[in-house]
Amino acid sequence: MYFSRVCKGCCEPYKGKVCKEYLSGKKIYVSNSEHQENEELKVAAAIKYIRSSDSMSTRCLQYGIPAMCYFYFPACEENTGHHKHRLCREDCNALYDDICLTELQIAKIYTNSLLLSCNELPLPGTNDSTYCTPLGIQGEFR
Repeated sequence: MYFSRVCKGCCEPYKGKVCKEYLSGKKIYVSNSEHQENEELKVAAAIKYIRSSDSMSTRCLQYGIPAMCYFYFPACEENTGHHKHRLCREDCNALYDDICLTELQIAKIYTNSLLLSCNELPLPGTNDSTYCTPLGIQGEFR
């Protein structure tokens, strides 16, 4: 396996393939030595389902895959070593309320795939929310 480093609650370079487009060259927070490998397998299965789904809209595909990557692989602050929150709550809510509304309703019914939990993310306007990773959703969705 390409995941061999032993750590507990540390930052390490993203070594996976499934989120390489978004996380290549970045450090992510891992809770233990198996974390990155286990999350990679789960996210890979979910993304494979997303990409093969006939009901996936272009908008949902554009934001849904990076949302999963940022949610399950939180970025680390290079200077402090502290991890950022996985995703901005307002972006997560935009996915559920509009951008991926239909797709997420279908996913809840037919799969056990990974679904984002927006309630775990800090509320906008709080100190913790300044450390989130945004998706770049513009306009009415933000």
